[in-house]
Amino acid sequence: RDVLGSRGLGDVYKRQQLSGDVETKTIHDCEMSVKKIPDPMEGTVLDPRVYADRKAAEQKENPLAEYVEIPVDLVRKLPAAPSFDVTETEVLTEKKVISTRNGDTDIYVYTPAGGMDKKPMLLFIHGGAFIAGSTKVVENFCKLIAEMSGAVVAGVDYRLAPEHYFPAGLYDCYDTMVYLYEHAKDFGADKDKIAVGGDSAGGTLAIGCCMLEKQAVDEGKIKKSRIRYEALVYPGVLVDNFKLDDYKWKMSEYDIPEDDVLAMGAALSLKAMTAEMPLLYTGKDEHVKDPLAAPLCAEDLSYLPKTLNVLCEYDYLRLQGEAFSRKLVREGVDVRTILYQGMDHEFVDRVGYCPQAYDLAAEIAKDLVQL
Repeated sequence: RDVLGSRGLGDVYKRQQLSGDVETKTIHDCEMSVKKIPDPMEGTVLDPRVYADRKAAEQKENPLAEYVEIPVDLVRKLPAAPSFDVTETEVLTEKKVISTRNGDTDIYVYTPAGGMDKKPMLLFIHGGAFIAGSTKVVENFCKLIAEMSGAVVAGVDYRLAPEHYFPAGLYDCYDTMVYLYEHAKDFGADKDKIAVGGDSAGGTLAIGCCMLEKQAVDEGKIKKSRIRYEALVYPGVLVDNFKLDDYKWKMSEYDIPEDDVLAMGAALSLKAMTAEMPLLYTGKDEHVKDPLAAPLCAEDLSYLPKTLNVLCEYDYLRLQGEAFSRKLVREGVDVRTILYQGMDHEFVDRVGYCPQAYDLAAEIAKDLVQL
């Protein structure tokens, strides 16, 4: 409650659902459902919670400011955003150690009490720019999806770069998906209702799982993809921010008043991290345009399953996310794009604080129920 200030957790929780305040718009040739700020404030285009966080950060010393290169160890030690368990029913949490091609890998499984005998199953992969983070950061979001959908939700603590360069982390995620499929019955899940998803780098890895499934089909290892649905939450679909035929990052594409310095800062906040991703994640320049690392570079993605692509209005990754949705539409993929107004990156890490996190959990849950 100290983090939430005068609002209090209860006050925020009552306002969580945003789906009634949404309109369909075409922005940058991308059709999307635009979710409005529930309680806009004067003087900024940011959501009040984003504004408060960025205002507070502005008054503190930035521990990364003095470094020319991203200090990986320091990034990993940065405190997690405030997040609360707002589930109202029992969700069983189980940690397991499974064997992947890289060795032992930790996974977490969140199972709601009761419900269907054969539940849908979602592998939700955490973000962290491929170099940081863990399932614990998104645990409250995973539990909320599990409660709202009645589905089993799992997370994987994949190997991080730069100690383990691409594609090590991706293989951890893919092997976990295969494990969940093969052991679905053990979790009370339906192996024919497997989904993947993730936020930021986790979204990238979720797409990579779908691409590896296509490779397995092409090689005759399986008859068809086992993944029915993917939920991408502000995914990074390029490792480096280079130009493509349908993508070029420009600040002018963001609708920000000249005097809203905090909103400009939000839109630019991942620029430095993105610039260092090629070597931090892949280790080699020749991997920068590998579609498994940069899905927007793929020639054909028409085989992807039904897709939810979630974007934040003032996120550095927003424009590449829009380009990804445009690509999927052109290639005939069933894709739905949501834009959360006033938001910056990482809001699913802030369950019980950002109403948008609850709202998105409801959107994903709705899709899982329909599998």
